Amino acid sequence: LPVLVAICSRLNDVFVTGHGLDPSIRLHPAHHSFAFMTSLVLLVYIRLQWIGDRSTQPRYSFGITSTPISEITDVFAMFCLALTWWEKRSRDHSRNGYIIARAAIGFFFVGMVHSIFCILRDKNQSGGNVGNRSATRVKNTKLALFRGMMLLVMVTGPSCSSTAVLVLLQCASICKIMESFGSKVVDAPVMAALWRLAIRSAFFGTNHHCSFNRLQYSAAFIATDSFHFVIAGSSLFFNTFGWEMIGSTLVLVLSRTTGRSTV
Repeated sequence: LPVLVAICSRLNDVFVTGHGLDPSIRLHPAHHSFAFMTSLVLLVYIRLQWIGDRSTQPRYSFGITSTPISEITDVFAMFCLALTWWEKRSRDHSRNGYIIARAAIGFFFVGMVHSIFCILRDKNQSGGNVGNRSATRVKNTKLALFRGMMLLVMVTGPSCSSTAVLVLLQCASICKIMESFGSKVVDAPVMAALWRLAIRSAFFGTNHHCSFNRLQYSAAFIATDSFHFVIAGSSLFFNTFGWEMIGSTLVLVLSRTTGRSTV
């Protein structure tokens, strides 16, 4: 599993390029529709099969579980994201994909509100099995982080969809290592180093660097050709520091739920 972490990082460095660049440039293989469509299909599969648990979701009064509604929201968001990148690759400059991009942002925003509501509800809930409540809280937090990652993918560009798949494989591998017990337990400093490697690899692997001239200013114009200070600044900030925020939150949640607080 530690080898898989290194392999994913290397694959991203070698084969995935063009992060932070508009897909209309059409210079990078990762901007090709086949590449980002395949990556988004894999992300949909991961969302439906790995993220969330049907058994932990409550039923609404009209008899439909919240899980299908939540899943449909995320799938629609990723579908809109694919259409946005498809439009931006068009040689017809009048097809800029801005309207569909706003729809994708709206779906992701609704998903984030739903995740925050579930986390706060579980936090205020009393009674029941403590272990089940903790497991439900972890699942809801993972879902919120996944949705945050998809927003990060959106403000970084089509190449980031391929990177996101590799990063999720890295996280799954490290989570398995972290959950090991008995003679297979890995020391906390080693676990911390693995997490740090994965997070920093995601930062530099998406063409970020510690200098102002490498800021990805295209993140400010994913849904508009006009400059709006708050929207543009928020998009650029999340594009730059999003991997650190999402990765650190995931480590914090997992370290507390697995009893590895020293990590």
